[in-house]
Amino acid sequence: MLAGLSLPAEAAGDWVVVPSPTYHDLDWLNAVAASSSTDAYAVGSSDSTTYQVLQHWDGTSWTKVRSVERAYHHGTLGFYLNDVAALAQGDVWIVGQVFRRHAPAGAPFTEHFDGVAWTDVSNPALHSPQWSYQVPGWLNGVAAMAPDDIWAVGQWYPRGSARQLVEHWDGTAWARIPQRRVGALSFLYGVGGSGPDDVWALGTHSTENGPYRTLIEHWDGKEWTLMTPLSPTATGGVLGAVSAIGPDDAWAVGLQEADNVYQPLIEHWDGHSWTVVSDGLRARGYAVLSDVVAIASDDVWAVGTHRTKAGIRALIEHWDGQHWTKVSSPPLGRHRSDLYGIGAIPGGGLWAVGDVFRRHQRTFIEHCC
Repeated sequence: MLAGLSLPAEAAGDWVVVPSPTYHDLDWLNAVAASSSTDAYAVGSSDSTTYQVLQHWDGTSWTKVRSVERAYHHGTLGFYLNDVAALAQGDVWIVGQVFRRHAPAGAPFTEHFDGVAWTDVSNPALHSPQWSYQVPGWLNGVAAMAPDDIWAVGQWYPRGSARQLVEHWDGTAWARIPQRRVGALSFLYGVGGSGPDDVWALGTHSTENGPYRTLIEHWDGKEWTLMTPLSPTATGGVLGAVSAIGPDDAWAVGLQEADNVYQPLIEHWDGHSWTVVSDGLRARGYAVLSDVVAIASDDVWAVGTHRTKAGIRALIEHWDGQHWTKVSSPPLGRHRSDLYGIGAIPGGGLWAVGDVFRRHQRTFIEHCC
């Protein structure tokens, strides 16, 4: 049985800030993935969407991989890069949203690195049953099980209302996997799993005139199944990321609303059911969790943002098998900071990415252990 979240004294952290390139006046990083201690990628966005915010770690420093403007190149207007997955040094996937002349409201975007060059990979066209033209959609999360088994999730708008979007790469092409309709609106933000027959996709959905509720789906190797959603408060909740150690051990994080204040939401899967284990965090006031990485049953990390006496600051939490503990992040004086993504380094270590406000919003990277 999992213990509830306790509130011990803040743990001493080993996190350090690592310099990160800047792009424009407003830049941020959404996700990070590493294949080794000398190979990692971080992706994000900019207020000028014509920039691809894509950075690479070579063991010494973070550098821009592609910062050139590709506006109007082959009809492309701009990008948002939302997530990245790295199977190996020469097998990296990025997902997000692309704005093109024929799809100005946005369309799903995937890009692949084969060790030599990055290539834009075509996604299935999204057409409404009643409209002949392509409808908007985008991808928020990606998980790589194998070179021929990649999952990406997001949302699309077949009748003007958001519906969950799931796509699969089989080694040759992306295909859209039809999903059961859930509520009036539905979104998928995160995807992850422990193997080809154990994949989780999660997000949120709403009923007519009702609050948003958590949304969890599971792939067993044959079909997607809608799980019983957990929304611990009457005002609902959102799940944004998931990480699985095995079929009986997975973690999901996000936010819930209580007393008109956003609170962190953490849920755990034990092989039978999802259980909310984040109630203890409510005493800390405003806080949200954006990403999670599970390394072992007694070594799970989550990152996000919370309000402190000094203002809005990055939030790092660690699970040791019994308790969640807040871990100190490097002090940044009066500057606001947020963490949106975290990734484990094979062989040991962690990267966390987000933004920091120093006159302007800038990319922000931390490293631990």
